[in-house]
Amino acid sequence: MDLAEVIKTSMELVGYEYSRLDIGLSVQCPAEGLWINDDDGQIVQVIINILKKSRDSVTGESLVAGAVAPGVSIVVESRDAHAVLTVEDNGPGIT
Repeated sequence: MDLAEVIKTSMELVGYEYSRLDIGLSVQCPAEGLWINDDDGQIVQVIINILKKSRDSVTGESLVAGAVAPGVSIVVESRDAHAVLTVEDNGPGIT
């Protein structure tokens, strides 16, 4: 399964909510496919859960006053023959 397609599917499932809340979402994936083993599709649910946690971190009372617009960034890369998925948000972090 191509990890970029998994990301695309996950984004489609949370995209409306991100748009409604005006949360920026940027994605960087390699041009060539990055294949992973995911026979039962659980990785989509894992990514959705991470995106929901990031959404919660950048919205409502948790958004730092005067902060830039809420945003989430996803970076997919290959490192040492492994797929690496990095998700960052600009929420306040754990307080």
